[in-house]
Amino acid sequence: VNMRKKIPKLNAIPDAYIQLHTKEILCIDSKFPMKSYLEVIEGPRESGEIKKNSNFNSAIRGHIDKVASSYVRPQEGTTKFAYMYIPSEGIFQRINRENQELIHYASEKGVIICSPNSILAYMHLHYLTDNAHKIGDSTDELQKKIAGLRKNYNQLNETWNKLSTHINNSYTNRDKMQNAIDSLERSVKHIESSEAEY
Repeated sequence: VNMRKKIPKLNAIPDAYIQLHTKEILCIDSKFPMKSYLEVIEGPRESGEIKKNSNFNSAIRGHIDKVASSYVRPQEGTTKFAYMYIPSEGIFQRINRENQELIHYASEKGVIICSPNSILAYMHLHYLTDNAHKIGDSTDELQKKIAGLRKNYNQLNETWNKLSTHINNSYTNRDKMQNAIDSLERSVKHIESSEAEY
């Protein structure tokens, strides 16, 4: 992995890049609109909420466009995709949960949004695939495996989000049931105390 080194062909300095066995360059960009994100999570949740979310989404979309135009240039020796690294698992999960359209937009642009956990899986996959290339695998196989990994990840993420919703609903229903039981117990005690007076 090369860190903060200029790629002469691209006249650009990505945060990191990997030279694959196929001689293609895989770029990684770790810039992130933290200011816009902090406005969303720390600002008052009032009428400006929609605007702040819109600003955050626009900032992310702008970063996606920049990563795509700077580092997805196969005609100049890059892979057909680049990584946009989100340095926080929580922020990455929030984007995945609430902004699926951004994930799809990035995918269409050849940008894979990844997190501290998922980038390790991607890097390991590249390592395995690059070794496979040394014994004759084609670059198409790499892209298929990455697409398969992305599909599996999206399915896992969708399942997790559904499970989280079910768990939250279970807690809500448990609280409602407990309140009903408590109310019933109070009623029974009230009736019992009333009978005791007679």
